[in-house]
Amino acid sequence: LNSDKTVKRWLRVPEGQFSIAGAYGNYSPDFIAETDSACHIIEVKDASKVRKKGPEVMEKAKRAKEWCVEATKTSKKPWSYHLLPHDKASASDNLDGLLAKCFPF
Repeated sequence: LNSDKTVKRWLRVPEGQFSIAGAYGNYSPDFIAETDSACHIIEVKDASKVRKKGPEVMEKAKRAKEWCVEATKTSKKPWSYHLLPHDKASASDNLDGLLAKCFPF
């Protein structure tokens, strides 16, 4: 993401600095990327749990999507949540490339 010109800024979320509450407790998303037009939460999860739609993974994704809806209401930009299977993540991808590999809901 460092070399992606569409990304204004991004960060790996430090543990405990930003969390979303859910049935399985609070969790911190992995990354947030901001472009001129949107903010993206990107969560990297074990590919087998994503493909099997594991209940904890799906619950966290549901809560994160709900959080994005609320954040969008008070932000100048829309927020979106993206679930990326770990075996699809690549440091060489730009943001669009990463988002294209995310698990569809």
